[in-house]
Parts: sequence; structure tokens; C-alpha cells
Amino acid sequence: MLKNHINAHHLDEQYIKWYECEKCLYKAKRPEALRQHMKRSHWNKKDIKWYECIKCPYKTRRSRYLDSHINAHHLDENKIQWYECKQCPFKARLKGNLKRHIRGRHLDEQDIKWYECKKCAYKCKYNYALKNHVSAHHLDERDITWYECEKCPYKAKVIGTLRQHMKRKHKYETTAI
Repeated sequence: MLKNHINAHHLDEQYIKWYECEKCLYKAKRPEALRQHMKRSHWNKKDIKWYECIKCPYKTRRSRYLDSHINAHHLDENKIQWYECKQCPFKARLKGNLKRHIRGRHLDEQDIKWYECKKCAYKCKYNYALKNHVSAHHLDERDITWYECEKCPYKAKVIGTLRQHMKRKHKYETTAI
């Protein structure tokens, strides 16, 4: 982690290890940024293995997301595996939703695990929110991964923002993009 930080922010340009795209002139300071570029710019969508719901248009690239979708939207009430809160009547179909509930409703301020930005005073309860913050506010312009709408010219730095756009502007049930 420290090595990546030094590479990204403190080395002279000539000493930076660049990760170069084999198909175009793009280069990145981090291998993850190059992988994101390859996905975004050079992968043929026909080559992606999609897991599709048989009951609605939802599709995803990960089988566990399809399992979660089916559990959340299509199971009969008596087959649902409920995750129940031990402190109140709340119950959730997804374990992550129960964790979010407990964190938001039942933890004292001092018991919350805070995720703090190393570049500013921002802090939050969720790791994904910190990642979104860093992507939106602190990435080098060359390392930003843009998520592009398939239906219009809109693009976003954060995948969740693109999902919101798809729902609001295109009345689209979001797939795991």
C-alpha cells in the first residue's frame, strides 16, 4: 500500500513504473487502473458470461449476485432465509442488509468502525463509501475509471451513480454492472 502511494504521488516522472495497454496508448500508474481500462475499452461484451434471471430482465456477471437477486426478489415467503436482528423486530433477506441495519441503528458512536480518508477529513461507516469518495475526489485524472451509460452519453466516476442514472433516466432495473 505504501509502495503504491509513493509510486503514485512522490516519484519523479522518470521513475514511475507505468502499466501500458497493449492495444492503445493508454498507460496507468496502477495495475488495477489498467485492468479497468481493458474492461471498459477493449473487452467485447459478447465474450462476457452473463448469469440471467429466468423471472425478470436482471442479469449479472457474478453467480452470487444472481443468487442474492433471486433471494431478494423471487423466493416464496416460506422459502426465504431471513436474517433477524437480535435487538429489534427487523429482519432482512440479505445478510449485508442486516449488518447495515445494526450499524445504522444499534451501534453507539464509539463502537462504529470508521473508514477515514487519508487525504482529507472525510470519514464514513462503510468501506464502499470511502472508495467512492476517493474515486470522486482524489484520483489522478489518468487513473479514473469512467462508467459509461449504454443508452446515452452520460458517464460517472462511481458505479453506483451510473446505476442511479440508469434507474432514474432509463427506468432500468440495474444489473450488476
